[in-house]
Amino acid sequence: MGRYAEAADATRKAVALQPDLHGVHGQLGMALTKLERCDEAMASLEIALRQEPHPNAELLNATSAALQTLVRHIQGLDQLLSPGQPLPPFDTHAALMSLPHLFKTTLDDVPASVPYLPTPSANTFPLSAGPAGILKVGLIWSGGEDYRKNRIRSAPLEEFLPLLRLPGIRFFSLQCGPRSADLKRLSTDIQVDDLGSRVRDFADTAAAMGQMDLIISVCTSTLHLAGALARPAWGILAFSPCWRWMLGRPDSPWYPTMTLFRQPKPGDWAGVIAQVEAALRNLAR
Repeated sequence: MGRYAEAADATRKAVALQPDLHGVHGQLGMALTKLERCDEAMASLEIALRQEPHPNAELLNATSAALQTLVRHIQGLDQLLSPGQPLPPFDTHAALMSLPHLFKTTLDDVPASVPYLPTPSANTFPLSAGPAGILKVGLIWSGGEDYRKNRIRSAPLEEFLPLLRLPGIRFFSLQCGPRSADLKRLSTDIQVDDLGSRVRDFADTAAAMGQMDLIISVCTSTLHLAGALARPAWGILAFSPCWRWMLGRPDSPWYPTMTLFRQPKPGDWAGVIAQVEAALRNLAR
């Protein structure tokens, strides 16, 4: 249209509002050149040359089969890959555990905005109806048996009996794997709804958690899942716990909705369960 002066004014306003618009710097430089304002034009063209164009950032994630359904809907994830699947071309890569180092994360700026995982609809894993006004609590007492220190972080189900005998609470077992069979050892006067036997993956567990008032778990993946879903969760930790939980503190910088209970001395499950029992009595009351 030949309206170069107006074009220069418009592009100058644009780069003032958003200085990283490299293409607009170039348009401004070309318009100013036609107006024979070469000094200002060359400065704009230099900015355009120094700024690299923004690539289309696609994010790919490779994760285990048990997590596929759950993480599929994470905002910003463009493609989900299964273990062993051939990788498409990519420009750069990082292990998830490398990200805190790469981002120079400190405890003061942990990105703990939860939930960062979506809670599936209750319809995907409905719980049976129960009495109204009853506290619904999910329970996990053991981690995976393939972890070599599982005996340290996991507790015998019998240690939880002081909790299971509290009135006004409906307990749900989210325990999966061989240790779910521990429920068979409970006396008939103690009722625990066994959900673990029909859980297929983490999405089922997440859907069940979304229908509960509290999750109580030893140190295992389901405890991290509860934190990522922003569910109220109590972690029951060994005296010398996994490094993620640090030492002494009753909270977690990763999970704002979590409270931590710790063994007073090595192997003292009775001591830590007594703390949880007192807190659970208050909550049920």
